[in-house]
Amino acid sequence: MIRFALNTAKCETTNHTAAFLQFGGELGTTDDVTHYLRALIDNDNFVAEITPYLKRFARLTAEIKDHVEQKQDELKTYYDRRRRQVFYKSGDQVWVTLHPISKSQNKESRKFMPKRERPYLVITNSSPNTFDIADLARPDEVLGTYSSSALRAYELPVSIDSGTAAPLRSRGRPKKYSADLVQATKEK
Repeated sequence: MIRFALNTAKCETTNHTAAFLQFGGELGTTDDVTHYLRALIDNDNFVAEITPYLKRFARLTAEIKDHVEQKQDELKTYYDRRRRQVFYKSGDQVWVTLHPISKSQNKESRKFMPKRERPYLVITNSSPNTFDIADLARPDEVLGTYSSSALRAYELPVSIDSGTAAPLRSRGRPKKYSADLVQATKEK
């Protein structure tokens, strides 16, 4: 029953059921078979010649592909709404995201390893979202091509004496001092 429900549910992306995509027609229920068998032969599922069936199926396949592309474009616009576009120029310094692996024999945990590696230099823009990266010491030697999702802009560290920092305030109830305790015992 569950399989029948899944196969006859209309998919939002393809605009057809899974059974239609698999078999070229909708699944028949037990009522359809028991009531009238001649209806199956007269129905669209029974084709005396295969040519009209194939033409219809080719037309439907093209329609399904168009519908899938439209849905993918729609989902891409939803995804790109909150995505920040990054533009790096040649000469920019960037951090490269690492993918460390935990090693129990060396007692190294991925949790405590650095997530990004030192600043590298952007050499060229290979495609709209991939960049060739080189070491700062050897800018003429390309280390590899990285996607913009694996890069972060490098900002110079803020100097230590950039201004006065606001003092930390302690939270919660003030602590009781021994002088207060002594005074409280004298009053009793």
